[in-house]
Amino acid sequence: MMHIFKLTIKLFFAIYAMFLIYYFISYDYVGSGHNWSIYFESAVSSDSIYDTPIIKIDKFTNELKPLNLNFSNGNSVELRRSDKFPSRIYCEFNNYKIDYPYSEFKTMNDSIKSILIPCGYTEFFSTQYNGLTFSATDAKFKIWFFMRDFNDALVKKPYISVLPLAILLAVLSWYRKNRTQKESDE
Repeated sequence: MMHIFKLTIKLFFAIYAMFLIYYFISYDYVGSGHNWSIYFESAVSSDSIYDTPIIKIDKFTNELKPLNLNFSNGNSVELRRSDKFPSRIYCEFNNYKIDYPYSEFKTMNDSIKSILIPCGYTEFFSTQYNGLTFSATDAKFKIWFFMRDFNDALVKKPYISVLPLAILLAVLSWYRKNRTQKESDE
């Protein structure tokens, strides 16, 4: 029994070290929401973007006004036109890491889409780390949120993810050792 306990501890730290390495390698792709951005891009030329009812021009400064969306749960999103890419509208969440549960995010995202998609905008999800951009769909958002939560659970809750695996491997190792020992005795 002591053999199982010692082996469990060794396996726990070995597996946890592998999960930590995986977490830090994938952190820029999945784990850190501040490296991701959501934007909507218009298919029309940048000159006709001013005609949409969403974007308003400040008459005094001749700059575009950002549109603030406030939600009942205290979250807010600011829709802001990009200076670098005039045909894009970026979503700046009040929680810049996008640490929302998927259900809250979906509610906010659906309301943003209901405003921008009828005006001819297409939604994109992009990384600022390596410039990877892909069209945003609910399935891709679900995968991203699952991977983010999975990575966080691996590192922040090792008693849930690592310990059962270490115990299982220790018991199987102990069982295999005893089985091979019994076979050699016969």
